[in-house]
Amino acid sequence: MAYTFLALGRGILTPHFLDSVIPLLKSSTNPIVLSGGRGKFYPRYWQTEAERMYNHLISSGIEKSRLHKEEESTSTIENLKFSYPTLKSLGTTEVGLITAREHAHRALNLAELILPYKITPIPARNFPLLWLPEFYFRIKLELQKAEQIEKFGSLEHMFE
Repeated sequence: MAYTFLALGRGILTPHFLDSVIPLLKSSTNPIVLSGGRGKFYPRYWQTEAERMYNHLISSGIEKSRLHKEEESTSTIENLKFSYPTLKSLGTTEVGLITAREHAHRALNLAELILPYKITPIPARNFPLLWLPEFYFRIKLELQKAEQIEKFGSLEHMFE
């Protein structure tokens, strides 16, 4: 049986949400798929979520040979769909799904629909002081988006 960890990107500026699961990852030799592109809201950042997680795990002592990056996804559904070929090539039969605690339930439900594996959720603990800037940034984006919709109407036609 091949157990593979799958870490879903957080759409954030920092990969530190993984800190709470690093002891688990260090105690294993199983492969780790890091899934996350640049995201719809962060196109100006040159590093993908997968690259930021990769660098963070390397600096935390995880072996490079265990890490596999998926860098095209921009949503949870795409994380799962685009990670499937890598999971399959690794001979995966069971997935340890690593994601932020508040995202774990939704991610697990989607993973069970999309991936043909047994899924074990591994919720990672957040560090509130580290994500306060992200929270502020997201709220600011939502307010700007609401102002634009109020001013110009729906913006959905721009993303088709």
